[in-house]
Amino acid sequence: MRAMLCVPMGCVITWTAILATALAIFLAWPAPLMSRELRDWRDSGHFFKYRDYKIFYKDQRSSSDETRFSDEVLICLHGFPTFSMDWLKIWDKFLENKYNRVIALDFLGFGFSDKPVRVFSYNERQQNERLPAGILIKSLCLTNGGIFPETNFPKFTQKALMLPYVGPTIGYVMNYFTFRRELGHVFGATTQPTDAEFADFWAAVRYKDQNLVIHRLIGYIPERRANRDRWVEAIQKTSIPLLMIYGPADIINPPPFADYYRRTVANSALVELESHVAHYPQWEDPHAFADAYFRFLDGLPTATT
Repeated sequence: MRAMLCVPMGCVITWTAILATALAIFLAWPAPLMSRELRDWRDSGHFFKYRDYKIFYKDQRSSSDETRFSDEVLICLHGFPTFSMDWLKIWDKFLENKYNRVIALDFLGFGFSDKPVRVFSYNERQQNERLPAGILIKSLCLTNGGIFPETNFPKFTQKALMLPYVGPTIGYVMNYFTFRRELGHVFGATTQPTDAEFADFWAAVRYKDQNLVIHRLIGYIPERRANRDRWVEAIQKTSIPLLMIYGPADIINPPPFADYYRRTVANSALVELESHVAHYPQWEDPHAFADAYFRFLDGLPTATT
């Protein structure tokens, strides 16, 4: 005996969406446990208050008396959607070889800093207010950033995060598996994070529920377009020694970026790493990254370092 049941298509779509959302929420909650390495990074840091929010930062001094820049501080800034631990694999090299003091912070909405859902506007100007005022910058190193809108190609998910209603929904249904897939796309095929490293990146996102504000953190993309001329002119006209370290396997800023950068920012040095290195060069090839940066520093006149 056979039977056929006719169900309205609208009901099928509705229930499919409900079940998919329920499955995603089940996979995402509760928040994952932090590894020992991630806990150690958090516990070795500190917090300062910005308005009513806590900002995480790690401030470490070298135990060596032989660092070249003993009176200077290196400040490391992370990218999206990760946090200060971006610099883990190269952190000790900074302290052992060049700097007496290294600082990294988590911008508001990232890592171990607070992640207010409704009451804060996440934009580049206000994020930069978290940096100390009156800093005398002696040199600047950039890595794989999408400086130019014309050479930057955000992934589909990044574009979707900027859409009304769609962006917040992505944050709610995001889970470890979707996060790992999306983050893995911007690493090189042979330089992927380990399972434990992916788990740490995800645990940091879930700490204080960064996924619920991730659609607001993506605002740097339209800001880049709106401020393109002013931001690019700033690095074109600076007298500060400038270096770009670039991973050419980057799908967000593919290889035409390097030639465009050389032509547009003629006052900057550019080091292109091996062809397998992508969007996170300091993580994917920390030794080559450190060598490129230290060679840059060694070439600076003493008076400007």
